[in-house]
Amino acid sequence: MFSNCLNVKKAIAYNPKITGPWMCILLAEFFTVFCSAAQPLAYWPLTNSSGQTVCDLSSNALHGICSGTEWTGGGAALEFLPPESCIHVRTKTAVPLDCPQSFTFTAWIRPASLSGYQMLICNGRQDSAASGYNFYLNGQALGLILYTERKDRYKAETKAPLAVGRWTHVAVSYEAEGKAVFYVDGRKIGEAPAAGQVRYRPNQSHPSVHFTLGCVAAYSDWFYEGLMREVKVFGCALAAEEVAAEYTASIAISSLNPETQEQRLVRILTAEARGRILDETGKPVTARVTLSDAVGKKYGPARLFYSCGMFFVTQGVYSVRVPAGKLHISVTHGPEYFPYEGDLEAYPGKPEETEISLTRFTDLRARGWYAGEHHFHYRTHGQQRTSSPTWGEAVDVARAGDLSFMSYKETIKYPEVIEPRFICREDMFEGRSHHNIGGHVEWVYITEQPNPATFSYLEAKRLGALGIPDTSEQKTAAVLDDPSQTLVRDMVVGAILGDTPIWDIIKASSTGKDPDTVWLMDAWYRFLNCGIRLAAGGFTDSDLNLASCAQAPGFGRTYAKLNSLTWEDVVAAYRAGRVFATTGPLLLFTVNGQDPGSLISLAAPGNVSVGIEALSQQGLEKIEIIRNGCIIETVAGEGTVLKKTIAISIEDTSWLAARCFAKNGKHFGSFAHASPVYIEVAQHPMRPREEDIKFMLDWIAAYRKLLSKPENLTAWHGSPTMFPEILAHLDKAEAAYLALRENPRHFATVK
Repeated sequence: MFSNCLNVKKAIAYNPKITGPWMCILLAEFFTVFCSAAQPLAYWPLTNSSGQTVCDLSSNALHGICSGTEWTGGGAALEFLPPESCIHVRTKTAVPLDCPQSFTFTAWIRPASLSGYQMLICNGRQDSAASGYNFYLNGQALGLILYTERKDRYKAETKAPLAVGRWTHVAVSYEAEGKAVFYVDGRKIGEAPAAGQVRYRPNQSHPSVHFTLGCVAAYSDWFYEGLMREVKVFGCALAAEEVAAEYTASIAISSLNPETQEQRLVRILTAEARGRILDETGKPVTARVTLSDAVGKKYGPARLFYSCGMFFVTQGVYSVRVPAGKLHISVTHGPEYFPYEGDLEAYPGKPEETEISLTRFTDLRARGWYAGEHHFHYRTHGQQRTSSPTWGEAVDVARAGDLSFMSYKETIKYPEVIEPRFICREDMFEGRSHHNIGGHVEWVYITEQPNPATFSYLEAKRLGALGIPDTSEQKTAAVLDDPSQTLVRDMVVGAILGDTPIWDIIKASSTGKDPDTVWLMDAWYRFLNCGIRLAAGGFTDSDLNLASCAQAPGFGRTYAKLNSLTWEDVVAAYRAGRVFATTGPLLLFTVNGQDPGSLISLAAPGNVSVGIEALSQQGLEKIEIIRNGCIIETVAGEGTVLKKTIAISIEDTSWLAARCFAKNGKHFGSFAHASPVYIEVAQHPMRPREEDIKFMLDWIAAYRKLLSKPENLTAWHGSPTMFPEILAHLDKAEAAYLALRENPRHFATVK
C-alpha cells in the first residue's frame, strides 16, 4: 500500500506543471485513497524538489514553510542546514496537532551531527506560557519534553543507536495515563512513566500555538542538522507492531544517498573573490560584507552572521569561494561611513581581486560623541551552540559596525577588550527584576550576580551598575496584566523611587511611527512630566547565531558624550543623560549651548536658543522639537545635513527634546531621539498633568491585578513570596505619584 502511494506521489511531484498548493492538494487526495489506513493527523513526506511549501498529505492540510533548508536532488529528502533551518506550521488554537491525551511521532532522519540538543518535532511555547510537546535528539539519545497539567515540565530520555550520516527511523508514543515509549528502526528501545495531560497556552500577543520541525517553536533554538523524511503525527499512542509497520513500509529510505549541500558546494564553487577594504586614511578596516549572486544567495567564509540576510566580517582582507559569474558586494561600517555597493565577475581559476575604499560621512567621535550598544547577544542568552560565534568573532562584529563601546548580554566569561578606540565586555544575559514578573533588565558594567528576586533599581544602587529596563517586548499598557508578557512592570516603581536613569525607546524595529515606539515615547514623556529625569536609550536586542536576528549590533545604538572612552565615563554619561538614541540618523541637540541632560535655570520666563544638527545619508524628512510631550516646532528636512537655531519661549519649568525622522534606506534605520534638557523657571517645580498621574496609577493597578491572580503565574515568574515586597513598593510608588498633585518635583533636586 505504501509503495503504491509513494509511486503516485512521485509521479505528481515530477510533473513540472503541478507545483505549490496544487501539488499539496493532489498529493493529499491520493494519500487519502491509497494510505487511509495510517490516518495520521499530519504527514509531511518532505519529497518536494523545490520551493518553500512543505506539503501535509493528511486531510488537515497543515502545510508548512521551510527556511534555511535545501531540497536534495530529485526531491529525495529535505536537508536542514547549519547554523539555522526549520519548518514552521502556523496553526490555530484548537487544531488536531494539539494532542492532550496521547500521540505518536515518527520520522526518518540522517543526522549530520550528534552534538548537543537538536529538535525534531515541537508544538507549543517555550516562554512564560510554556506548553506543548518536544521530540528531540540529545547527542546519542532520543528525548521527549512535555508541559502537562499534572507536572509543570516532564522530561524523558533514552540512549539510541544513532550515527552521523546513517538513516534511522525514530518514533515516540505517549499516553497520558500510561507511558512514553521510544523506538528506533521499528524496535522499542526504552520507556518512561507518563505525567498527565499535555497543556497548550496561547496568549494575547500569540493567539496561535507554534508548530515546528527542526527547531524549538516560538523561540528558535535547538536546530537539527541533517536530512529528514516521512514525518508523521498521530493522535493516539500506536502499538509496537504499528510502529514496526511504519518502519517496514518505508524501509527503502534507508538506502537513499542524496547529494548534500557540502558535496554540492565542492562541485559549484569553482571561483574565488578576494579583496581589501580600507578606511578614509587608506588603512585596513573591520567591516561587514554581503556577497551575493544574481538570485540573492549569500556567500562568505566559514562564518556567516545573520541580519535581515547574511553577512561576514573582515578585518580588511577577505577571500571567499564563489560560483563563477556575476556577484554583488555590499560593505558597511556604521552610519558615519557611506556604504559601498558594487558588482564583480568571478572566473574559475582566476581570483577576482577588488580594493574598496570607504568614505566618511561624518566623524562624531572627533566631537566627543561615541556610539555604543548595550543590549545584544552572540551566544543566545549564554547558551553556547555549535554554531555560536566565538568571543573574538563577536568583538569583531561590534568593531565592524564602528561601535566604540559594546556590552554583550551573556555570562561574564571572557576578559573585556580595552583599546584606544573600542571597549567591549560581557555583562551577563538580561537580569531580572522580581524574576520575569517585574521585567528583564539590561545590566551595564556589572561585576557580580545580582539578586533576581528583588527590585532591579535597588540592585543597581547596591552594585554601582546601570540597570536599564528592557523594553524589547514592551507593547502597550493594555497587556500589563497579561502574565505571558515579559514587560518592564517594575519601571513604574523604579522611576519614581529609584535609580533608573535611562528608558530604551528605540529598538531595531523602531521607526518613530510604529505603535510600540509611539507607546514607549508616550510613557517616557509622562515620566518626564512627573519631574523624573530620564534619558533616551537605543538598543538592538538580537542574537548573532539566530536566523531570527533582526539586525546586527548597533543598528539601534546609543551615542554618549564622553570625556574619555572608559566604562566609568559611559556609565556617568548615561546617568547624566548626555546621550541620544538612533537607528541611523545622527542628531545633536542643545539648549543655550548645553548638551542633553543639562539643567538650565531661568530667573523668569523668556526665550532659550535651541540648536539642532541632523545628519542622514538617506536624506532627512523632518525634525520635531518636543516640549513637555507636545510638538511645538517642526523643521522640514533638507538634503542629508541640517543645522538650525530656533528661539523657543519658556513660560514655566519644562523639558525640551528633539526627534528626527529620515527617509527609508537599505542599510540603516530612519529614527533618532535626543535626550531632554531640563529648564527650571524661577525655581518652580515641574507640574504634571492629571492625565500623566492617572497613567502611572493605571499602570500600578494593572500590576496589582496581575498579582491578585497567582494561579495565572508559573515558576518562570518567580515565587509568590516576592509579592509582599512588590505590593509594598507599589504602595510607596502610588503614594509618590499621588503626592505630585500637591507637591510636584523639582528637576534641580532629582538625581
